This record gives sequence, C-alpha cells and structure tokens, in this order.
Amino acid sequence: MELSESILSAASYHCEDFGRSVIQIEDRHCDMVRSSVFKYVGECPDSGLGALDVLPVEILSSICLMLDVDAGFRFSQASRRARAVVASVPEYHHLGDHALQCLCALLRTDIGHYVAISTLHLALLNHDCQSCGFFAGYLFLPTLTRCCFRCIESAKGLSAAPLEKLASESGMSIEQLKEAIPIFHTLPTLQNTATAMRSGRRFLVAEEHCIGILKSIGYPEPMPTYFSSMHLPGFGWEASTTLPSFNPKTGEVQTGVSCKGCQVAMKISPSEQAFKLRQRVYSRQRFLDHFQQCSHARKIWESSQRTLSIRP
Repeated sequence: MELSESILSAASYHCEDFGRSVIQIEDRHCDMVRSSVFKYVGECPDSGLGALDVLPVEILSSICLMLDVDAGFRFSQASRRARAVVASVPEYHHLGDHALQCLCALLRTDIGHYVAISTLHLALLNHDCQSCGFFAGYLFLPTLTRCCFRCIESAKGLSAAPLEKLASESGMSIEQLKEAIPIFHTLPTLQNTATAMRSGRRFLVAEEHCIGILKSIGYPEPMPTYFSSMHLPGFGWEASTTLPSFNPKTGEVQTGVSCKGCQVAMKISPSEQAFKLRQRVYSRQRFLDHFQQCSHARKIWESSQRTLSIRP
C-alpha cells in the first residue's frame, strides 16, 4: 500500500452523520430515474427523433448540453433514439453515474427547469466550498452553490424566505413571483421528517432571489435589513443535498474525508476550535497536508503501522 493510501486508510473516515441533515431521496423514489435516465437501452429502428433526425450527432449533443435538468430528463424519455443520443454525451453520463441524488432532488423540488445540465456538470467537477474554500460535499440547490457542512448553516447567501412573506413585502402576487424566480418546494430530510409531516411542504425563495426581487422594485440598499425580517433560519439544510466531486481525467470520485485525530482531540479537550476542526471535511490531498499538522492523526497512523509490523 502506498504511503498516502496508508495514511488515509488509518487516519481518516467518511462522516455519514453530516448527510442526515440534508435532502436524501430514498432509493425507492430514485428507481425510475436510476433505471432510465441517461442510460443507453439499445437501438430501435422505428424509434426516431422526428425533425431532429436530420441533425448530425455533434449538433444534437450540443443541443442536449443546452437543456435544463427537466428538459433533459423528458427528452431522454421521448424515444430509444433520444435515450441513445443523451447517453452518448459524456456530461449526461457523468451526472447519471455520480449525481443521482442531486438530479432526483432537483426534479422533486420543482427547480430542475431552472438548472442547466452544463452548469450542474461543472458543479460536479468542482470540490471547493464557495464560502471557505475547503472540501464541499454538498450543493445548495436554489443557486447551485457548492458548500461544506459548516457553511450550509452560516454562510452568507445560503438562506431563504417563505414565498408568502416575499409576496407581502414586495407587493407582487405569488403567481408573478413563480414566473419570475425559482421557487423551492421543500422535501423532508432525515432529521426534519417529523416536522415536515406536521407542517407540510413549503414554498421558499433563496436569499439571492429575494434580494433580486426587492432591488427590481426599487428597495434601497442595504438589502439585509429587509431580508432579515423575512428569512427562515436553517433553510440551508432543507435546500441542500450531497454531491461528490468527479475528475473526468482520472475517473476519481471524492466524497470528502474527516480526521480521526481531530475527533480524538475533541474528546480529550473540548473547545469551540476543536469542534470546528472535527467538523471539517477534506479532499484527499488536503487531508494529507492536514495530517502533517495533526499530532493525534499521526499517532493513530503510527499505531496502525506498529500493529501491521507485528502481524505474522
């Protein structure tokens, strides 16, 4: 085993608990998408594309990349020929393989028609939190913002207001707002399912879009004062889902790793700083850099090496 793999195996782990706070679509709800979306199902001579059949594959592929998520999904269901065209586009193939949760969440929250396939694919290739720069294993769906676990809760821009409050504040009708900006229809998360069942699904508007509407009708700066009277704390969790990072050149998929050493440090000497470090998630390379600075992680790895050395 290479040294880097040995360090990662012994001193890092993937924290499953973080994902419980965000949208997780149950497998049974993903079955149709998993079995059909962006998957080649074989040629069918009698199944064509109508007027689009005259276009070369290169142009059809370019058109597919211009579609939004809803349109791409519907087009892939139009015929076997359409499915074959979509499946031949690498970007669709990558999303179908590595972003199924994200695709399902976009379709079920009613904002898939605002999200371009090409933009979502770019998000899949990235892995940096747009707020703090550390590994971002989550995607804030209303604005397609890559974010880490910590920033979902606290970063500027990852909040929202109920649609009804924005309508009241702006003087615009709900119908007008639905035509003008993305409206996010919430889903239960694993940690808020009971609350969601009691209160029902909600229509919410991301902070960026709220401020855009208020500016468009002449609200003076600064906007945060107006938004703070409407916003709904904790919305970031309800509007985010997991999204790994994919490198098409190497085929590597990363979901982020946490440090076992920081977990130990938190138990030995609890503090706000120790808690923040325990919550931090790293890419593989950044964890190896962190490992050099974390004495507890080094001790864990050294202990694992001693154990290996005495095995028969």
